[in-house]
Amino acid sequence: MSVFSLTGFFSKKHCELSEELLQPHSIKILSYKTTKKERGKILILPPTGGVSYLEKKYAQDLCEKAFSSFIISSWDGINEEAEDLNIHNTLLSRAQKAIRQVLSAKTTDKDFVGIFGTSVGGIHAATALGHFDSLKAGFFIVAGAPVHKVIAYSTEKTLSKYRTIRMKKFGFSSQSDYAEALNKKISPEVQPLYKTNTEKKSFVVVAMKDTTVPSRFQKKMAQALKAQTLKLRGGHLSSILWFRWFHSKKVISFFETASQKN
Repeated sequence: MSVFSLTGFFSKKHCELSEELLQPHSIKILSYKTTKKERGKILILPPTGGVSYLEKKYAQDLCEKAFSSFIISSWDGINEEAEDLNIHNTLLSRAQKAIRQVLSAKTTDKDFVGIFGTSVGGIHAATALGHFDSLKAGFFIVAGAPVHKVIAYSTEKTLSKYRTIRMKKFGFSSQSDYAEALNKKISPEVQPLYKTNTEKKSFVVVAMKDTTVPSRFQKKMAQALKAQTLKLRGGHLSSILWFRWFHSKKVISFFETASQKN
């Protein structure tokens, strides 16, 4: 594994930012390293579409509160598409491998380590929280489970396109049949809730009118994790934005409390 800097460092208050590439899987990381006495480390997984201003703001906020933060922005094959149902298992597995490599490169056994994710990033993050002992707490915005049902019932553009193609190609008579076929192709080990440790702290933001990650699956995740829950009345994107504008301090307070109990 090799690590090298792609950009120089610059400081913003108490944070140093660098962009790095981890090999052999071309994992790109935006690192926000605190210059204060470090309280912990937070991994951040962005939604479909990649890193936005929002992820950078969360990372900066956490860094200013002495949590070094690492946005895992991409890795090999992150945007691969295929009509084959097996593609979802491949994509989910790649995400967990990327998280594992970042944990190995950026954290130690002595660190408090949390994970944060939005939408599909939240799905990857919730899966990782169950799998990796080093992760102690997770904060998930508009993420849901089980994954095969999220894929089968989502109105997201790409998932909808492939649902139409696959149902015609493979002769599925209903979305329920499609979901069952997906379930047979996706290994339980790469899904949220396969390994659930309710002793780990978690927080789930639920969008009550969401069709991208249908709300009922967000609520299912929150219930299974016995998570702190905030329910917002909007849809997918509106809830992501509303939470950032009016509730973003909950992210900091959550990880501050979780790190004290670690």
